[in-house]
Amino acid sequence: MKPYQINEGTFSLPDDIGGQDSTLNIFRHSTDNTVLMVARGAIPAGRSFEDELESQWAQLWARVERVQSTPKTRVLLPCSPGVDAWQTDCHFRQGGHIQYQRQLALHLPHKSQMLIFTHTSQIPFTQVQNQYWQRLCETLCLAKRAEAAHG
Repeated sequence: MKPYQINEGTFSLPDDIGGQDSTLNIFRHSTDNTVLMVARGAIPAGRSFEDELESQWAQLWARVERVQSTPKTRVLLPCSPGVDAWQTDCHFRQGGHIQYQRQLALHLPHKSQMLIFTHTSQIPFTQVQNQYWQRLCETLCLAKRAEAAHG
């Protein structure tokens, strides 16, 4: 067994689980009903970070009706300089409802892993929500543990 740490404590995982962290954190804003999700995932062997992003977007587009999307653009993260990070904004129809979404994906240095921040709303983002997203990008600082070489 090997220990796994979360903010609230630690617990044991079987040694043969592979240790691939695919956890998901979901934060629901209590007043404006937006959701921020933070997902962790592996980049499969033989695939680049960009290939994996395109694959994930293709999976989304196969399940929804795309209304509008922006091309992905490179984002500079002041607190995590040199990190390969991309952003895109879109809105799509799913189950009769339009969802507004923006996404920031970053490749964890020296690893075949990525973090994806997804901000969603059922109405167009407000100026306050846009400012929050900008602040998130400006203050996103990877922990030294995340930046360490894969080992």
